[in-house]
Amino acid sequence: MQWIGVGDMPGNNWSGGSRDDVNRLGSWLGLMSQSHADQDADRAGSLGDLLTARRYGERIARLTQRWTNAVPYDTPRMTEHEARALSASLRTDPAALTA
Repeated sequence: MQWIGVGDMPGNNWSGGSRDDVNRLGSWLGLMSQSHADQDADRAGSLGDLLTARRYGERIARLTQRWTNAVPYDTPRMTEHEARALSASLRTDPAALTA
């Protein structure tokens, strides 16, 4: 077993934060998402949760390549300012998640 951390700073931990922030639950050990029990599956999670999941999947893929092919691993990190800007852009343009 291998533990792979999320690699993104906690998102919704400031006064301007929202449900759509990247890593909004502040997980370090792995991916976390939260949805309301009374909503259908198509409304589960948030834009930030989906983006966090996508980034986490890419991180796992890069690490797997490193272990199987001896490919050098570079950890792309966002600064807190970049993460907040990305989260704000998702609030104004949700289509940016699929771009």
